[in-house]
Amino acid sequence: MENNQYEKAIEAFDFALSCKLTEDITDVIYKKGVCLFNLKSYEKAIEVFTEKSNLHRFYEDTTYYLAESQIMLGHYEQGYELYKSVFHSSVKPKAKHYLSYFQCCLETDREEEGFEIFEQAIKLFPDDIFIIAIQDVLKDKDDVNLTDSEVVREMFHTIQAVVEYMETSPDLKQELDSRLLRYHLAYLEEVPTKEIAQELLSKQENKN
Repeated sequence: MENNQYEKAIEAFDFALSCKLTEDITDVIYKKGVCLFNLKSYEKAIEVFTEKSNLHRFYEDTTYYLAESQIMLGHYEQGYELYKSVFHSSVKPKAKHYLSYFQCCLETDREEEGFEIFEQAIKLFPDDIFIIAIQDVLKDKDDVNLTDSEVVREMFHTIQAVVEYMETSPDLKQELDSRLLRYHLAYLEEVPTKEIAQELLSKQENKN
């Protein structure tokens, strides 16, 4: 798992569970669910995280993974309910959790609550690249403002698409800084996601 060999890790976890090689199976089950999430097997991850009620030791972290899985499947109402239940728990949410909660609010017509969450995120994570990108693109458009949920919703989908494509190359990930992201999102309506990522890859190859 530490080496990102998630499929092999899942096989090892299943073997440990079948042979009862450890008394603390909650740790094994939790890590298996994380592996499935990282493999983008979101439905299976949800099954693993919810099949055992004794994952209370990992309740907050498990809930975050469950919420993200539901979002990736397009189940925003379920994602919203999960984030709502755990957001002010002992485990402090990260910037990505604020943005996912915000996205769920927009997708379920809870704009006022969503923008309150986003304002909190701006104060807590002023240097987060996605928060900066959303703010900057909105500032560049004279006909919208921070509460234009349709524009922000489009921003979310585009950022996710760009990041997903860029994850195919570690070099591309390194190029994902706020300056480049702002630049490319400004041309969102004219440049397809694949071309954006390919341009970043070309920049990295030229640098090398």
